Amino acid sequence: GKTEGVSSGGLQTDVQVAAVEAKFGPNKYEEGGERLRKRREEQIALDKYNQLRLQLILDTVTLGLVGCFGIYASGSLRTSMSFGVGVVGSTAYVFLLSRSVDKLATAARQGQRSADILSGARLLLLGVCILFVVKNREYLDVLPALIGFFTYKLCTLLPVFFGEPGDARDIEDLLSSSSSSDSIE
Repeated sequence: GKTEGVSSGGLQTDVQVAAVEAKFGPNKYEEGGERLRKRREEQIALDKYNQLRLQLILDTVTLGLVGCFGIYASGSLRTSMSFGVGVVGSTAYVFLLSRSVDKLATAARQGQRSADILSGARLLLLGVCILFVVKNREYLDVLPALIGFFTYKLCTLLPVFFGEPGDARDIEDLLSSSSSSDSIE
């Protein structure tokens, strides 16, 4: 009856369960298990977010380096350097974007509204990148720098085509294995 799934604290008999329920209220074990399950799901979602965030940054850098070397191999150092300036700006943009999301999530967990103060810095970053290229126009071109800056957009689509790290099936497997190890019958 009531002792199924109750394994923590050595409570194995109906008498002990009844005593605890009399003291703390009915079904406290199920509520605690639900809170533990919810906390575990939140932790898995946070781990998945951190993995995706890091993957986006690494994909942006990797695609940028491949693009720079590919453009350089085609014979244009000026275009390659311009693209590289854009990639550096793109990587910084993705990093600021992830910090902004982290701050918004922290504020949401605390039940507060958070103003995204980094959104201005992110937009300013594109302007600074273009201004840098324009100021050095004898060495750099604007269009390759813009294309380099928007490589992060392409990197956000990579999980759609190649699957994201820690697929949903992996998360479901983690949830089912952790919930089955919690309940001892």
